[in-house]
Amino acid sequence: MMFAIDRPRISEFFVHCPSLCEKEGDEYKKILYYFPSHKAMNERLNSSGLCEAVMTFTKFFETTCHTLHTSTTRRFFHQMSDDLWIVMIVSLPPPQAKSVYEYSTCHGFDGNLSDQVMCAVLSTACQMFELFNGKVSSLWYAEGVDVLKRRLEHFFSRYLRSMLFEHYDMLECFNGIQFTSTEPADFSRIQGLVNRIRFSFRCIKHVVFFYDGRLAHSTLDLDYARHLYHYLNSFMFVERPELSHAETTCKTKHLGRFLVGPKDLSDSNQTTQCPILCSPGSLLPDSQLVTYQALRVVLCLVIHGVDPIPREFFVQFDTMVGPRLTVLADRLAANQSSSLVGGNVFPVQMLDSTITPSVISLSALNTSITQEEGVIPALEELIEGDVAPFSALGRSRFLYWNPCTYAVLTTLHVYTGSGRRQISGAKLLLDVMISLRSELQLRPSSWHEEITVRMDPHIWLVARRSNGREVYMIFMKKQENLAKLDADPTPEVRLDLSSAGPTVVILKNGRRICGHGCARSNAPIVQNKAYFEAKIQCAGRWAIGLGLIKVLVSLHAHAPLESLDQLSESSLSWVLRENGGVWHAGAMIAKLEQPTEEGDVIGLSYDHVELQFSVNGALVPLFAGQSLTLSNGITGLKGTLYPVVGVSDNSVLDVGFNSRNFYHSPPIPDFEQILFEKELL
Repeated sequence: MMFAIDRPRISEFFVHCPSLCEKEGDEYKKILYYFPSHKAMNERLNSSGLCEAVMTFTKFFETTCHTLHTSTTRRFFHQMSDDLWIVMIVSLPPPQAKSVYEYSTCHGFDGNLSDQVMCAVLSTACQMFELFNGKVSSLWYAEGVDVLKRRLEHFFSRYLRSMLFEHYDMLECFNGIQFTSTEPADFSRIQGLVNRIRFSFRCIKHVVFFYDGRLAHSTLDLDYARHLYHYLNSFMFVERPELSHAETTCKTKHLGRFLVGPKDLSDSNQTTQCPILCSPGSLLPDSQLVTYQALRVVLCLVIHGVDPIPREFFVQFDTMVGPRLTVLADRLAANQSSSLVGGNVFPVQMLDSTITPSVISLSALNTSITQEEGVIPALEELIEGDVAPFSALGRSRFLYWNPCTYAVLTTLHVYTGSGRRQISGAKLLLDVMISLRSELQLRPSSWHEEITVRMDPHIWLVARRSNGREVYMIFMKKQENLAKLDADPTPEVRLDLSSAGPTVVILKNGRRICGHGCARSNAPIVQNKAYFEAKIQCAGRWAIGLGLIKVLVSLHAHAPLESLDQLSESSLSWVLRENGGVWHAGAMIAKLEQPTEEGDVIGLSYDHVELQFSVNGALVPLFAGQSLTLSNGITGLKGTLYPVVGVSDNSVLDVGFNSRNFYHSPPIPDFEQILFEKELL
């Protein structure tokens, strides 16, 4: 039985070393690990050979290849050593068919799989392997290729199961640490307990103290601690005991237990096997990892040596640390019970109402997230749905990254016992932030950079980098109605690619037409009074007007809208041409009083009785013959009409079917933008 792919997933993951193939017929030796294991050797060689060819070809470029896009897959490359590469191939879900009222074109998957994020995910996976197995080059020379293969199989066969692409976002790019703050007295108690542990148990090299999944104190270098933090958040922090600060009483001596270590200290026959890892600065594993939990506190211990840890160590540690850690954990929980976000209240000031920052559009950021595809409903959900529990933060959210301390502060995520999750409505905003970060990275040597994006009249997103530190801020100036929380966003009228000729180019989200040929809108005019307009960006030959759906079907049957002259010759269309003439059935039935030129905005007003034209916001009289004035416009239009546009000879038109894209207000009262039929109900 075949199942359709509805989300990105790993289709192939392999580690290969081209230098291991010394002669023809030994190509299979290059592959050190391959997922999935059931694939035939020929298929493995074909896939690895293609990737090797790409990397060999691009190594002569200024930068090596990191990603390769196809219509159905994404390939990501990471070099672990001089001649050893890891390749991850992600299969994309097929494009979904959309209704006739939506932007009906066929594209592959284009959302929420950022190269920046996925390369960071692959790099983190390699760093996690080296954390527990050592540097690949050192492991290879010390243990041999066969041991390296077994280590790769053991690690990645488990690690790949934890990679869920739908949950990845901008935080993966940082691989940072979420810190928690404590009262000065509490921090002194934490530091005192850590010093006591290191003094009493000399085999313990380092201690890391976590509260509620966040780092409170560490004796490790932060660059090393962030990889350990990633491992614990991904695999260890899966449960969080509940604690009622008002009624909790310790009926036993303490509530401590080993997460990694013996489960039952009273069982003298139980053997304990702890994870082996590399200590800071070590090329090969030389230490063991033990974790101990009491309520919401987790202690992470790096113990020197790879020999089995004696049972007496665990008993003595539990006896000495358990009661103290239980009391300290209860005190920390009580002191932070009134905190809003991870023990911190981050004051964020609102933008001044008079600020006029430099605004750029989302289309310039190379992102597929557009307003009509869900940004505004997501922002509404973000504003109202989550503002209640964080009222002290006002109506602002932010994400902060400090590469010097690997610190990440975010009010767009909630950290729970099972890891972090995004707050409602944050996903689309995080996707936009990824595009903004890509823009900032285009100028890495700049000390200060800032980009401001206006998402909505009341919502702004600011990305700022200063001295290496990055902050992404969302400013919301008013509450919004959340009636459309779970509803699909309202579709937007735009040019329809399915009706366009083969040589027509549609740009700017269905608003710009160029090339050679014609296209219609994706919705007919069904309301009483409708207005739309087009700006002549580049002069040439063009046509704009109204047409019946029959003319479009007829033209498709013979020559699919290949020429704008077909619109002028059809008896089912009424169009204005570049010479100012209004054409119908191959004849010019009227002409504008004044000619149009490059830069003019042509407006069309239609009320199912007559079609009137305006230029730059002012109605223009029409003339038939030498003297007769048609002051009321063109009449005789019947049936279901669509806006139609045609271009040729280097002409470029920007059409506006929605009020926010209008250059001028409708010149006749009560006329408005074109609405979908369901918007009229």
